[in-house]
Amino acid sequence: MENIIQSITTPTFQIAFDGQTKAWTLCLDYRALAKIEELTGRDLKKIEGWKNISSGKEFPQIIWACLHRYSPAVTLEDVLDFLNPQAQRLLSDALFELTFPGLVESMKEESTSPNATPAVTTP
Repeated sequence: MENIIQSITTPTFQIAFDGQTKAWTLCLDYRALAKIEELTGRDLKKIEGWKNISSGKEFPQIIWACLHRYSPAVTLEDVLDFLNPQAQRLLSDALFELTFPGLVESMKEESTSPNATPAVTTP
């Protein structure tokens, strides 16, 4: 019996900038993962790799690594100059969802399930 594992095209998303026509396309492919490991020492294919990412140093490096496939001319300095720190949570969530598709949604479902909260009795 032959098993076939179906692979899909690596998903992407864009960062758009106010008042500008440019947008950056991010792709968290294996080249980006390798670059992130090289720069930060983090393995983002492991959930624990996402814990305590430093905002000022590591996160811009992660974004920069994700830009390489479609925007190789963008430098780390460009990321530091153009990326607004307010977007970090949205970008981090989007990258996490690309890495672990469906995990966030299943965690939300578990936390809203009536069985997720232990019963409390009153005397």
